[in-house]
Amino acid sequence: MLTTRQERFAAEYAVSGDEELAAIRAGYGERTARSTGRRLLRNEAVAEAVNVLREDAASHDMVTRQWVTARLKEVAERCMQVVPATPGKGRGEEGGEFRFDASNANRALSLLGKYLQMFSDKTDAKGGTHEESLDDLE
Repeated sequence: MLTTRQERFAAEYAVSGDEELAAIRAGYGERTARSTGRRLLRNEAVAEAVNVLREDAASHDMVTRQWVTARLKEVAERCMQVVPATPGKGRGEEGGEFRFDASNANRALSLLGKYLQMFSDKTDAKGGTHEESLDDLE
């Protein structure tokens, strides 16, 4: 059974991953927070509480990620005329009219691509000749 401060430490550590900060936020002294945090993490009950909290957060995070990616996909499809626009305000009737919205389609696809880590912000500046660069492509 955990004390109130141990429960608070577990909750703070599960979020931040910083034992010193978690100990301070749980009410332990600032001067000894780092050693207190390490000691608490060696406590089996506290470590188990941290694992349970992290697993719970991960499962909720995945549902949220799935929901967001599904909505981004839907936005991209609608913006690229894959889904017919509905006339009126929420009547749900398909009017057969399609609208192309390149800006929002690109934005939704860009967000999906970033989530899937399809793009790299890093550049590779190896140097070399133009011919060597072409050989690398083959």
